[in-house]
Amino acid sequence: MKNRFQFQWRYFLFWLAYFVVAKALFLLYHFSKSAALPAPTLAGIFGYGLRLDASTTAYLSVVPFTLFILGSLLGPRFPFGALVKSYTAVAALLVALLSIADLELYRVWGFRMDATPLQYLSSPTEMAASAGSAPLLVLGLALVVLLVAGVLLYNKVVGKVPPLPAGFGRGRAALAGLLYTALLVVPLRGGLQQIPINQSDVYFSAVPFANHAAVNLPWNVANSVRLRDKNTDRYRFMPDSTATRLVRPLYTYTQATPDSLTHALLRSKHPNVVFIILESFTSKLVGSVGGESGVTPNLDSLARTGVLFNNIYAAGDRSQKGLVALLSGFPNQPNNSIIKYPRKTEQLAHLCQSLKQVGYSSHYYYGENWLLPT
Repeated sequence: MKNRFQFQWRYFLFWLAYFVVAKALFLLYHFSKSAALPAPTLAGIFGYGLRLDASTTAYLSVVPFTLFILGSLLGPRFPFGALVKSYTAVAALLVALLSIADLELYRVWGFRMDATPLQYLSSPTEMAASAGSAPLLVLGLALVVLLVAGVLLYNKVVGKVPPLPAGFGRGRAALAGLLYTALLVVPLRGGLQQIPINQSDVYFSAVPFANHAAVNLPWNVANSVRLRDKNTDRYRFMPDSTATRLVRPLYTYTQATPDSLTHALLRSKHPNVVFIILESFTSKLVGSVGGESGVTPNLDSLARTGVLFNNIYAAGDRSQKGLVALLSGFPNQPNNSIIKYPRKTEQLAHLCQSLKQVGYSSHYYYGENWLLPT
């Protein structure tokens, strides 16, 4: 028999189950791709994707959990059950519509739905053209299946919320609900790690389709909308004409002296290659480029015995911008970073890829603790 204080974790479980059904429907719709995946990879789609599913579930649970607290405080007069059902119905319908639209858009575009469709709101003709060949009957049936599954899951997993047990105070009940709500912080940010979860955390396979299938669609759409930032005025430090004049020579190429573009700097044809990337490290502490002497003796030694480029500047103001510029040569974007869009980064050429083609194997090590000499 259910009791009132099972509601919150049951509601959380409902959304997790709903996202599993939506993910299974995605795999079924793209059966030709999913059938080629081995069983462990199929299991990984659900297992690795569970963290994003839980994060989305936590966001969706904030409102019902808050209503639960209010219902505990205000008693039977508060229409808690009706409000939660209404909220869940609207949210489930929205998730279902996004999921069904994504089924066909993925077939056409090759990536999970994000904020891209918003670009076509001003041109409905183009939007209609993208869906012109969509199997509307099949998609309509899939929508009905997803909605029916949602109703059945809600009635089975959540059901009717019982009243407070006799003698149990409203304050105590609200406090218990508040504690459950506070716990949402953990799945909401994807765990206890320092950096909140993102799409790359569910990328586990060398097969792009498996990674795409593991992504939680509502989370992907909401995150993409959040990242949209078209305000570039804060980066305008000079007129466009001046900026164009300064940059134009960088794109000028002449064939008059082609040999000048190639210089042999190494004695070995297949040397070991080690990149040491320092973040937030000012040149004022590097003696070889005019900074304070004695702070970086090893870097200064490498500068004396190697090749020093002393006219290079940071490619961005954040790690994700600088790393892409260094390892992929992709220009810095002022408002955002391409690394936050896995569907784009997986298409980028990168240094490790080039090195692999000539026989290298690569490893990446990350650490934040450095000891400087005293």
